[in-house]
Amino acid sequence: FLAFRAAVAGFSIWLSPLKALYLGVENQHYIDKSLEFDKNEPMPLFEYGNSLFFRPALFGGDKDKAIKLYTQVISMYQNDDPANWMYYHVRTWMGQVYTRMGEKEKARNIYQNILKDVPNYQWVRDELLPDLDKDKKRFFILNLE
Repeated sequence: FLAFRAAVAGFSIWLSPLKALYLGVENQHYIDKSLEFDKNEPMPLFEYGNSLFFRPALFGGDKDKAIKLYTQVISMYQNDDPANWMYYHVRTWMGQVYTRMGEKEKARNIYQNILKDVPNYQWVRDELLPDLDKDKKRFFILNLE
């Protein structure tokens, strides 16, 4: 539940970036609280990775750490239940991080591997993979990096 509260705070920041001044603290609070219960629970680790991905470096964002967290979560889902939709969702976001970092071939490999398992995953098939070479910037209203 706390991880979902962190997700709601993060989504609210995306909708209104100026709210990051106070919602960023709320987001991190809920992530920290959820990790206190279990440091090996995938959902809080995923939310922590999202926080590091979307947060500008000036405020502690770190895409390399986000990738490490996403990798950890992917292996948890892979070892647990690879048919779990979160397994594909986290892999998709890892592709987004690599895209944002300019590592398009890594992102392309992730997207193509996802489509091998789930050929009708429309977001990957119809948007993310075709947009790799268009240099689109997603989800960044204020680019403070």
